[in-house]
Amino acid sequence: MTKLFNSVKRATVAETIVEQVKDLIIDGQLTAGQKLPSERELAEELKVGRSSVREATSALVALGVAQVRQGEGVFIRSDFPDSVIDSIDWSALMLRGQIEDLIETRLVVELAIVRLATERAAQSTRRELLQMANEMRVSLDIETFIARDLEFHLALAKASQNLVMYKVIQGVQQLMRKSMSQVLRRQDMRQIAVEQHRVIATAIGQGDVDKAVATMEEHLLKDVRFYSEREGA
Repeated sequence: MTKLFNSVKRATVAETIVEQVKDLIIDGQLTAGQKLPSERELAEELKVGRSSVREATSALVALGVAQVRQGEGVFIRSDFPDSVIDSIDWSALMLRGQIEDLIETRLVVELAIVRLATERAAQSTRRELLQMANEMRVSLDIETFIARDLEFHLALAKASQNLVMYKVIQGVQQLMRKSMSQVLRRQDMRQIAVEQHRVIATAIGQGDVDKAVATMEEHLLKDVRFYSEREGA
């Protein structure tokens, strides 16, 4: 039998430093444009060798997270998280004409987004989401309906307070417009979308994580079924 997997390697000191930096960014303790402590200061604070700090810095630069300014030091990139997201070739997702790749991406990312939004959104944001959902109408022309649909999902991503996920959804949406017009051209699919948006927004407003996540999953899987039915026709 051909061996598919390699043995698991323990994380190096440099990899651990990189993960700490990423966690601090996610927690908001490090922000775009902020300067990191000097190599010596980091080595002392982390109780590691300066070579490990240099290795971690190189990795952060390669990932698009940090940049070195000669004579000034190391900074979190001012265009982060765009610098990370821009490294993704979104167009490559469509090279094979497989919309399923995008739907899978949405499933993974948007289920996480709706969970975080339910846990983190301010009360004013919860009210805004419900208002957006209630303002969606099946009678809207197709382009306006799609625009409202996309705005709702972006608002959810913003409510998650995770900027990287927000940028990922922005990138995915650029490619989803055409496929959405195929799905939402059917009035019954628009009606389902309207009702699901309302349920998701209501569940978030009530802090019901399970209901919000389950409804979002059903909302996205309807597209999977739509394309499966078309291929089987």
